[in-house]
Formats: sequence, structure tokens, C-alpha cells
Amino acid sequence: AYLASVSEDGTAIIRDTEKYECQRVFEGHQDKLSVLDINSTSEYLVTADNENTIKLWDIITGRCLRSYSRDDFSLFIHG
Repeated sequence: AYLASVSEDGTAIIRDTEKYECQRVFEGHQDKLSVLDINSTSEYLVTADNENTIKLWDIITGRCLRSYSRDDFSLFIHG
């Protein structure tokens, strides 16, 4: 299991819950993070920053799978 936290520099950090060791650092946002969540299977991390950018990350590889900006939000609203 993982524990996710945010840093002042816009990064998210994943730690192992047993030893509290850093497993991975997720970098790529230009502003402070305001939201983060791990899915129920601990495969993916979702982060959002104060500039309304949302990113979907693969926890194992650390790769950003998708990035959505404020301009993309109409896709979610109008579907």
C-alpha cells in the first residue's frame, strides 16, 4: 500500500506505508498541487494543481499517462 503527499514545489511523493520510504517522486506541474488521489488498486495517481492542470500517473513507472489543462475541461463537462 502507498501513502501520497504533496510538496510546496509542485511534486507528489509516494511512500510505502510500512517503512515510510520514498518510492517515487512525480514532477511535472508548474504550480502547487491542490488535489491528489490513488486509485483502489494502487496503480494510478491523479494530481491537480492550482492552475487547473490534471495529470494521471502510472505509480510503478512514474510516467505521466495523460495531462489535461483548463482548455480540456469542456470535454468532461459536455462529454
